[in-house]
Amino acid sequence: MRSQPLRASRLVCTVGMLLLGWLMSACGSPPPVHSVVASSTGATVYTTSTDGSAYALDATTGAIRWTYQTGGAIYTSPTVTDGMVIFGSLNGRIYALEAATGILIWSYNTTSPADASPIVVNDIVYAGTDSGDFFAFDEKTGKLRWMTHLDGAIYGGAAASPGTIYVGTHSGTLYALDAVTGKIVWQTFSIHAILAAPAFDGHFIYRATADGTVTALEPVHGSVVWSYKTRGPIEATPTIANGIVYIAGDDHTVYALFAETGTLLWQFKLDDAALGSAPVVDGNLVLVGTYSGSLYALDSQTGKRVWRFKARTGISASAAIFNNVIFVGSNDHNLYAINASNGQELWQQTTGDSIQTTPAVGGP
Repeated sequence: MRSQPLRASRLVCTVGMLLLGWLMSACGSPPPVHSVVASSTGATVYTTSTDGSAYALDATTGAIRWTYQTGGAIYTSPTVTDGMVIFGSLNGRIYALEAATGILIWSYNTTSPADASPIVVNDIVYAGTDSGDFFAFDEKTGKLRWMTHLDGAIYGGAAASPGTIYVGTHSGTLYALDAVTGKIVWQTFSIHAILAAPAFDGHFIYRATADGTVTALEPVHGSVVWSYKTRGPIEATPTIANGIVYIAGDDHTVYALFAETGTLLWQFKLDDAALGSAPVVDGNLVLVGTYSGSLYALDSQTGKRVWRFKARTGISASAAIFNNVIFVGSNDHNLYAINASNGQELWQQTTGDSIQTTPAVGGP
């Protein structure tokens, strides 16, 4: 689910895809386009775009190594695992590509837009769709293990603990599913939509809802441990590091709470809403992007600003960091590489449309 500034563009995209689907059914569906641009050596950063493409770029230079076109806008972040890149598309398919070349390994037609980023646990791919169907696939083959229908659209992805998968719906229900069978272990309800994936830190499950409430629940039965109310909707997954829960919300604020109690440690006012940009913690830095295009680096203990990077337009997803380099996409169509020490740009690479997903990095 996208926040209000993005709903209009999403509607245009959805209508466009419906028209495209009609044209394809009338004229014949062209195969996805795969293009190898450069040989692959060293680390690679992977990103997806609303132009319907997945991209692999040289992490050092930003040069494009390969692209893969799905034919449907992509709002899911790529997951890199075991030499594969896995993501979903609004055309309803989940894709697994060879990470080195971009060649298709398998795809599965869920028949509904895949808005929730997939996760991989113990060689199983878990992914949800707008229709409320939650799937488990064999990672290597794409064979369906099970599918469980939930009570609403799944926009935020899932979290995992040993033997259990946690996933929320737009109807406000948080489910605990058996990871092997897909059977519902427990469920807990909210009257407010869940727009972000839950998080698990080994102790509690953390749920964020559209009314701005973050709730910590114990994982066995889903009972509430504590809750904290912010001043606006939350569309980004809470991040837990070193006993602190970091929350970025539509109220232009980053919050740091003690994980055990939910007590506020600090808060920092941003220049705009953090639309889907879950905080990323690396050492002493907390990274958060905003809809105005700012990427903030904050001190993780005090909340004080360390530096700020400015893209040309909004940042709607989280950053990734690798070897002291931050990678973040923007609605200005660019993927940026930024020096984590000082916030200075190292390179940028232009894609075919906005990047509203979190990149992934793989390789040596």
